[in-house]
Amino acid sequence: MRRDRVGWAMATGACLHWWALPALLLIATARAGDDPTPPMTVTGRVLDPAGKPVPHAAVTVFVRSKLSDRPLPFSVFGMTTAFERRCDGSGRFRIELARTSSARHHTLTITALAPGYGMSWAELDPDAESPTVDVALRPEQIIRGRLFDVKGQPAGGVRIAVRMARYVIRREIGDITRPDAYDRPWLDSPAWPASAISDDGGRFTVRGLGRGPSYSLSTDDPRFTPYLGSIRTDDGAAISGRLSRYVGGIRVEPGPDPKPITITVQPARSLTGRVTDADTGQPVPHALVCSLGMRRSEADGDGRFRIAARAVGRLNRFMIRAAAPEGAPYLVAEKDGEWPRGALEQSVDLALTRGVVVRGRVIEEGTGRPVAGAIVRVAPYRSPQQIAGRSCVPAVTGPDGTYRVAAPPGPGYLVVQGSDEYVLREVGGDGDPSLIEAEPGHRRFYAHAYRAVDLKPGEPDQEIDVTLRRGTTIRGRVVGPDGQPVPYARVFSRIILRTNPVGGWRDFVVVFVGPAGFGRGQVYDGRFTLHGLDANVEVPVFFLSPERKLGATVRFSGRSGSGGPVTVRLQPCGTVRARLVDPEGKPVNHYRAASVMTMIVTPGSVHRRKPAKDDPLFADEGSLYELDPLNHPTDAQSDAQGRVTFPALIPGATYRVLDRSAFYAGGEQEIRKEFVVEPGQELELGDILIARPPRRE
Repeated sequence: MRRDRVGWAMATGACLHWWALPALLLIATARAGDDPTPPMTVTGRVLDPAGKPVPHAAVTVFVRSKLSDRPLPFSVFGMTTAFERRCDGSGRFRIELARTSSARHHTLTITALAPGYGMSWAELDPDAESPTVDVALRPEQIIRGRLFDVKGQPAGGVRIAVRMARYVIRREIGDITRPDAYDRPWLDSPAWPASAISDDGGRFTVRGLGRGPSYSLSTDDPRFTPYLGSIRTDDGAAISGRLSRYVGGIRVEPGPDPKPITITVQPARSLTGRVTDADTGQPVPHALVCSLGMRRSEADGDGRFRIAARAVGRLNRFMIRAAAPEGAPYLVAEKDGEWPRGALEQSVDLALTRGVVVRGRVIEEGTGRPVAGAIVRVAPYRSPQQIAGRSCVPAVTGPDGTYRVAAPPGPGYLVVQGSDEYVLREVGGDGDPSLIEAEPGHRRFYAHAYRAVDLKPGEPDQEIDVTLRRGTTIRGRVVGPDGQPVPYARVFSRIILRTNPVGGWRDFVVVFVGPAGFGRGQVYDGRFTLHGLDANVEVPVFFLSPERKLGATVRFSGRSGSGGPVTVRLQPCGTVRARLVDPEGKPVNHYRAASVMTMIVTPGSVHRRKPAKDDPLFADEGSLYELDPLNHPTDAQSDAQGRVTFPALIPGATYRVLDRSAFYAGGEQEIRKEFVVEPGQELELGDILIARPPRRE
């Protein structure tokens, strides 16, 4: 069952050209010792909104990696690299870069911008040999406004940068973020809207925004908090219900001369303090410090720091973490607390505890080749005697496959995550993988390798070598009932998991908010790629074309592609109807319809708060509003007679009808029905009991 999570999502900015930082993993191969991968070429045109070429437009290709070449104490996204070029006089561009793969990269995205137009972007297939795309610029939406401080005085000299663009496609929310948004937001790129500076009267103008998306604005002014707010440029038609929770902000009237907006900038809050060794009290020079949602900072040679901070939600609390410089055997220290009313600065000292050092090598099974770029950490069990989760700084294996990581004492797992070419291994556990902690239990966690450990304080370095099994990659095409390629489809499977590059466990989660392709499979132009298949194990893979209401369930193993690319033929989805009733048999109206049904990805028991010790592992499953928000929107409700309709269920997939009403009240959810739908079938489920329907006034 999906649970909301709050993460320390700090993007790191390793970029080429105008960022001029190294991107070693993009030119490295998946296996040490291989020849460098051949380059790939991205070509295409930049067009205006009418479809005519735009000469000399700026384009940038962003490649976001799942791997890293350095420890990631605060990051969850690996590295992002940028390649920038300009179009020729006919609007054509050609960009050469190292070959990408969906096994090693989250996304391959291109942005384009030219004076007088709004930025636009497109997602490319990271598995394509030579992707080609036309990027149509949007009509420009100029933003004019004024900044005021909390006392009502104009805020002049404030640099305003566009940090992120968020958009809605197929009732799904995607976003694109500058790769240096947290570290160096003041740098301008020709393929991204330029920053603006407010004048003495607080007036500013931001150009280069495309009409339709919403945009997050930030600043790097020490007087004010970095987050300025969001600007909406859409007409509101595509955003309703739950979507409006994620796409908020100030609405700007469309047109070339919109009414100016007003933004009140909040005064900066800062955390100051010192990072020390918990045993000796001596300072830890150049420790890394991070506050929730803000940029990271580095302490000085005496361990002292000052960092911008931000209150967390309505609780008005702060969170701060500190990690030692690379190679030091310390654990991460973390503190949170409450902001005193009216305070703009707090002093918080953090003491780093030394951990137990674990070191070794990560190699491939069979070949003995070292695995470079794998991320290793120790995930402790949840225990009052242990430091809270996330206390271990992840290690990254070097070219020879070696790693060295400091871990908290006590029982847990050494967890290794490599690229997706390797076979995932399952473990039953309890806990929240976003906190990187799991003790034996009933949830399904995944890693490319794991080893149980029980570390003792003060013991010598532990040597643990780990072996990864390379799986098989299969490629194929997806066609409709007519045999024609299906341009877009979503793909779900237990081998397609939310990636957690910090090095903790992975689990099956249908990501509701995020860039397209992140955390899920996708069909590009009728083609798909699956990685990490075991030759001797079949896994179900589910395909869904939401617009055409077509789907298929196929079982693949590593042997499936032995004859070359495979073909998946989609069939018409099934339709299911039911009536929701209360214990007295009366219809339950205005009940959230999509929440009562899930699709089973990996068979197992239903998620329970208090499972029995002998219960089987919980199923991997996803709610319909997560799997297909286009046909099963979050705001869909039962009608006055309690009737609900589910119009696009994947043929061959197993579905569960759940009564979660007791679960929401602190009890357990119950399975009311379980079924498989056939192609094009219209199925009547009859009455579905909702034991504790919400009271209606």
